[in-house]
Amino acid sequence: MKMRRKNPGELRMLTKTDRSMATDAHVGVIGYITITDLRAELTATDTANGFANRFLFALAKQSKLLPFAGDPIDPAALADVGARRNL
Repeated sequence: MKMRRKNPGELRMLTKTDRSMATDAHVGVIGYITITDLRAELTATDTANGFANRFLFALAKQSKLLPFAGDPIDPAALADVGARRNL
């Protein structure tokens, strides 16, 4: 599915039969890429023409290894939380 922008703040479908339209639309993108892949795929043109400016790039690094992620969860406490949330 591809979308196109006809007017600022308006998105339309790129099909002849589907007349869906979104006005005042905001689109969110969440993704993951390695630094190596980003450097290989993001061209100088993408950077120069402003394409890369449409995205917020964030780098997260693991600060330490937590093999058990702290203390184990008490099964009774977990069941209590689940019961209160109707899970």
